Amino acid sequence: MKKMGESAEKATKSIENLKSVMQAAIEANKKALEEKIDIDFYRVVLPQSDLDDIKRIKSIKYQLNNQEIMNKLIWKTYFEKPTKLDMEKDFVSTLIKTQKVFAYVSSEYVKDAGTFDRLEAVGNDIKNNIVSNKNLAKKQKAVVE
Repeated sequence: MKKMGESAEKATKSIENLKSVMQAAIEANKKALEEKIDIDFYRVVLPQSDLDDIKRIKSIKYQLNNQEIMNKLIWKTYFEKPTKLDMEKDFVSTLIKTQKVFAYVSSEYVKDAGTFDRLEAVGNDIKNNIVSNKNLAKKQKAVVE
């Protein structure tokens, strides 16, 4: 009986040790992931077509008398241009690669009103009672997959 108690105590200590090692590994993984996300947050991602164009422009670098013009052209055209952010493409797809992302299907009114045009469309929907009719307080059609 004494041996069983010692064995159980040894197993418990071993399990506790493994738990602490696993917890430390999980925390290290979380920290590394957060650092990667922080780094990627500041990175400018250009489509391959833009990268190809920049490469073509740079290929004539030594033919120019004033190479600074080329750098300004690239900067103004590809980096300072206003970009439309797409929540799904620019944000969610990045999260899917690094974390679990959850969603659900709903008949509720949900719109992205992040531009003036979309904000105006949402305003029209409010005026036309579309928003209030898509509220779950009112009976909705069943969602079918």
